[in-house]
Amino acid sequence: VAALGAADRKHACVQHALGVRRAVANDNYRRFFRLHDEAPLMAAYVMDIGLDAMRRIALLRVCRAGVPPVTRRNAAGAPCTAPAASTNTPTNPPAR
Repeated sequence: VAALGAADRKHACVQHALGVRRAVANDNYRRFFRLHDEAPLMAAYVMDIGLDAMRRIALLRVCRAGVPPVTRRNAAGAPCTAPAASTNTPTNPPAR
C-alpha cells in the first residue's frame, strides 16, 4: 500500500480494494457485503474467496447480539399497559 502513488490511489479499483482491506481488518461485515455488491469489474469474484468467512463472522455477531425485545400487544394491536408476568420464578424449583 505504501508503494502506491497518488494517481494509483485514485483509481476506482484501488479505492475499492483499500475499502475491502479496511472492512476485513475491522471485521465490518456490513461494509464488506456492501462493497461486494458494488465491486467494480471482476472484483466480486476475487472477494468470493473470503465471503464464507465473513458470513460466519456476521452470523456469530448476530447470534451474540441476542433477540430484540418483543413488545406485548393486545388484541387490537395497541401496546399493553399491564405489567408483564414476573420472571423471577425459578424454572426448576429445588427438590424437597
